[in-house]
Amino acid sequence: MALPTVFFEDVFNSYSKGWKIYEQHAFKIAILYKNTTKKNRPMLEIRSGQDGKTELKNGKPPIWKPNEEKWIAIEPSNQTFYYKEKHIGAAAYPKSIEDAKAQWKPMSTKEIQKTMLLLKKHKLVIPIYQIADTLKSLFELSDSIGTICDFLEKGLENGLPDLGFPGKIKVFHSPIQVIGHPVTDRFIKKQSYFPMSYRNVPIEKGALLILDMEHGKLKKGPMKYTHMDFNTDHLVQVTGAMMRIIDAPQVKGALWLPLQKDVSYKHIQHAKTILTNEQNYSIIVNE
Repeated sequence: MALPTVFFEDVFNSYSKGWKIYEQHAFKIAILYKNTTKKNRPMLEIRSGQDGKTELKNGKPPIWKPNEEKWIAIEPSNQTFYYKEKHIGAAAYPKSIEDAKAQWKPMSTKEIQKTMLLLKKHKLVIPIYQIADTLKSLFELSDSIGTICDFLEKGLENGLPDLGFPGKIKVFHSPIQVIGHPVTDRFIKKQSYFPMSYRNVPIEKGALLILDMEHGKLKKGPMKYTHMDFNTDHLVQVTGAMMRIIDAPQVKGALWLPLQKDVSYKHIQHAKTILTNEQNYSIIVNE
């Protein structure tokens, strides 16, 4: 079976230069949910940033086991698709408590209000109806969606860190920095999808290839990827460097913008050495 080393060879051959430091400038509205039942719960609320449809893995929605607790982050929308046919929609994705603590920073009232002005400048909107509908679905709230929308809008207007839903919502910012390169037409002709472990993300113009960093250095794995044919449940794992893709809608929704900082050439060469060497990969079966 072909390993994704060919993909990474194409990445670094296509983009030997032009890597920059990137940072998110938008906030994310995160809903804290715990499955308090004794049954597995299909998480229909997890939505793709490409088309707003429920995320599926092997044709099924993600499952949260009893007592499993995570954040569900909903980001601003660049208005590329509608939620439930007539409302602006955005990506909704899970984040573990541990990862959120390490990667996200709670925002103050002033920070929220300042970011709201930035979102308006970039013509992004908050998917209020989707957030309200997600809250109602997760917590079986008796209030109408319209009433919940009113509370959310007032919370945003006043910059409330919990938007008026204490214990359920927090507004976060991600201060992490990554090494990134935007996807161009040249690369799209070679590859169609990024070989991530949990879904097929289209390689499209406007997406962002990123190398994760930690304390100013390349973050060490492990990172899991699918085989290049995407027709198997088998995964491969590489240790030593982590490359991900931010799809085009999320790049806009999270306001991933480059900073004026130089990227060390040795970082790129080090990542290339690891990600294109088959000896760094191990096979994971039937995960």
